[in-house]
Amino acid sequence: MNNKYAVSFLLGMQNSLEYRFNFFMGFISLFFPIFIQLFLWKAVYSHAVNVNLYGFTYQQMIVYTIVAALISRLVATGLEYDINHDIKSGGLNKYLVRPIGYFPYKIYVFLGGKVLSFVVTLLLLLGIILFIAYYIHAPIGVARILVFIVVLALAVILNSMISYTVSAIAFWLTDVSYFFHVTALLIQIFSGGIFPLDIFGQRLLTLFNWLPFKYTIYMPVNVINGKLAMIQVLHVIGLQLLWIGIIILLSRHIWKVAIKKYIAVGG
Repeated sequence: MNNKYAVSFLLGMQNSLEYRFNFFMGFISLFFPIFIQLFLWKAVYSHAVNVNLYGFTYQQMIVYTIVAALISRLVATGLEYDINHDIKSGGLNKYLVRPIGYFPYKIYVFLGGKVLSFVVTLLLLLGIILFIAYYIHAPIGVARILVFIVVLALAVILNSMISYTVSAIAFWLTDVSYFFHVTALLIQIFSGGIFPLDIFGQRLLTLFNWLPFKYTIYMPVNVINGKLAMIQVLHVIGLQLLWIGIIILLSRHIWKVAIKKYIAVGG
């Protein structure tokens, strides 16, 4: 790793440690929507004729709800708001005249800031999964846990790339806060962060197969809950890498066009 980007990575780690109280408070607040969904699914399954809904038993749905919420927290970036501030305030100026790439700098700072979150979330995830594995009879072994870590890491990178690409809209719109809120909600839905994508039916599932979002939450959950065979997991990893490559190229093109509209003010 280039020394200047290693420093950027360490800066992100330092920032996450300085604001660890906010991190833990945000982590605690994550459990409120989980409890709401648990009560919701309990009511749904208690009145269901079939014990298997959308391909999930009640136990599998509970596991999906908990794990999806934790992964959603982990892959969330907030990069678009930070980048929007740089564009509107002129903070982008210094990166245009200094020997450091804006995109790599932001990514390394983001990944550095995710280290604490990644470790804590991963330990919690593994603890939960191992605790209930016997209850849902999921085929979870060392190999599956290792590939899950790989899939999870790629999901974080993929989602950060999506956020970085979306953030370029700030070059064209004056007020993008509402756009970012709506986009974040849609991505959360399309990625399976709220409900399993199976509930949308086969037609929409076919559409989701042509989008990158399901590889950030839906697929990582199905890797660790045992719904995917190991050969399918390797296929998921390949598609994650493919989408990361596609979005890197797409983001570079969009930013190359967008930077021409940038008017350097402030900074």
